Amino acid sequence: FVDVLSDLVGALQKMHALLAPRRGLWVNLGPLVFPLPHGELGGASAHPLPYDGLRALVLASGFELLEERQAPCEYNHLPGQLERTLNTCFFFVAQPVEGAQGS
Repeated sequence: FVDVLSDLVGALQKMHALLAPRRGLWVNLGPLVFPLPHGELGGASAHPLPYDGLRALVLASGFELLEERQAPCEYNHLPGQLERTLNTCFFFVAQPVEGAQGS
Protein backbone atom coordinates (compact mmCIF):
# COMPACT_ATOMS: atom_id res chain seq x y z
CA PHE A 1 0.00 0.00 0.00
CA VAL A 2 2.92 2.39 0.38
CA ASP A 3 2.67 3.31 -3.29
CA VAL A 4 -0.63 5.18 -2.74
CA LEU A 5 0.01 7.13 0.48
CA SER A 6 0.11 10.91 0.40
CA ASP A 7 1.80 11.06 3.85
CA LEU A 8 4.25 8.17 3.95
CA VAL A 9 6.17 9.47 6.98
CA GLY A 10 2.95 9.91 9.00
CA ALA A 11 1.74 6.45 7.98
CA LEU A 12 5.03 4.87 9.10
CA GLN A 13 4.69 6.59 12.48
CA LYS A 14 1.13 5.29 12.86
CA MET A 15 2.14 1.77 11.83
CA HIS A 16 4.93 1.82 14.39
CA ALA A 17 2.53 2.97 17.11
CA LEU A 18 0.07 0.23 16.15
CA LEU A 19 2.57 -2.63 15.92
CA ALA A 20 5.10 -1.75 18.65
CA PRO A 21 3.06 -2.72 21.74
CA ARG A 22 2.72 -6.29 20.47
CA ARG A 23 5.92 -6.46 18.39
CA GLY A 24 3.69 -7.09 15.38
CA LEU A 25 5.05 -7.66 11.89
CA TRP A 26 4.59 -5.55 8.79
CA VAL A 27 4.80 -7.61 5.60
CA ASN A 28 5.07 -5.55 2.42
CA LEU A 29 5.00 -6.62 -1.22
CA GLY A 30 4.67 -4.01 -3.91
CA PRO A 31 6.32 -1.84 -6.52
CA LEU A 32 7.63 1.62 -5.79
CA VAL A 33 6.11 3.58 -8.63
CA PHE A 34 4.50 6.43 -6.71
CA PRO A 35 5.50 10.10 -6.69
CA LEU A 36 6.33 11.82 -3.43
CA PRO A 37 4.27 14.94 -2.65
CA HIS A 38 6.01 18.26 -3.20
CA GLY A 39 8.38 19.04 -0.36
CA GLU A 40 8.40 15.50 1.13
CA LEU A 41 11.93 14.59 2.25
CA GLY A 42 13.08 18.08 1.30
CA GLY A 43 12.45 17.55 -2.41
CA ALA A 44 11.31 20.49 -4.49
CA SER A 45 9.28 18.37 -6.88
CA ALA A 46 7.53 15.02 -7.01
CA HIS A 47 9.69 12.05 -7.98
CA PRO A 48 9.60 8.27 -7.54
CA LEU A 49 10.95 7.00 -4.23
CA PRO A 50 13.63 4.36 -4.80
CA TYR A 51 13.79 1.32 -2.54
CA ASP A 52 16.82 2.59 -0.65
CA GLY A 53 14.80 5.73 0.20
CA LEU A 54 11.86 3.69 1.50
CA ARG A 55 14.26 1.42 3.38
CA ALA A 56 15.88 4.41 5.08
CA LEU A 57 12.45 5.78 6.09
CA VAL A 58 11.38 2.39 7.49
CA LEU A 59 14.56 2.14 9.57
CA ALA A 60 14.32 5.77 10.73
CA SER A 61 10.73 5.12 11.82
CA GLY A 62 11.90 2.58 14.40
CA PHE A 63 11.60 -0.67 12.45
CA GLU A 64 14.16 -3.38 11.82
CA LEU A 65 14.07 -5.37 8.60
CA LEU A 66 13.92 -9.11 9.24
CA GLU A 67 13.81 -10.08 5.58
CA GLU A 68 14.00 -8.23 2.26
CA ARG A 69 14.17 -9.30 -1.36
CA GLN A 70 12.87 -8.52 -4.84
CA ALA A 71 9.99 -10.52 -6.30
CA PRO A 72 8.06 -10.46 -9.59
CA CYS A 73 4.48 -9.15 -9.26
CA GLU A 74 1.73 -9.22 -11.83
CA TYR A 75 -0.61 -6.21 -12.08
CA ASN A 76 -3.59 -5.30 -14.25
CA HIS A 77 -4.34 -8.93 -15.01
CA LEU A 78 -8.07 -9.38 -15.30
CA PRO A 79 -9.78 -12.61 -16.40
CA GLY A 80 -10.70 -12.46 -20.09
CA GLN A 81 -8.19 -9.73 -20.91
CA LEU A 82 -4.86 -10.26 -22.61
CA GLU A 83 -3.09 -7.30 -21.02
CA ARG A 84 -1.01 -7.59 -17.87
CA THR A 85 1.93 -5.79 -16.32
CA LEU A 86 4.85 -7.51 -14.67
CA ASN A 87 6.80 -5.40 -12.16
CA THR A 88 9.75 -6.13 -9.96
CA CYS A 89 8.40 -5.59 -6.46
CA PHE A 90 10.03 -5.27 -3.09
CA PHE A 91 9.13 -7.77 -0.39
CA PHE A 92 10.13 -7.08 3.18
CA VAL A 93 9.19 -8.05 6.70
CA ALA A 94 9.66 -5.29 9.28
CA GLN A 95 9.21 -5.33 13.04
CA PRO A 96 9.30 -2.43 15.51
CA VAL A 97 12.57 -2.22 17.42
CA GLU A 98 11.97 -2.68 21.12
CA GLY A 99 12.14 0.67 22.88
CA ALA A 100 12.34 2.66 19.62
CA GLN A 101 9.85 5.39 18.90
CA GLY A 102 8.63 6.14 15.38
CA SER A 103 10.32 9.30 14.10
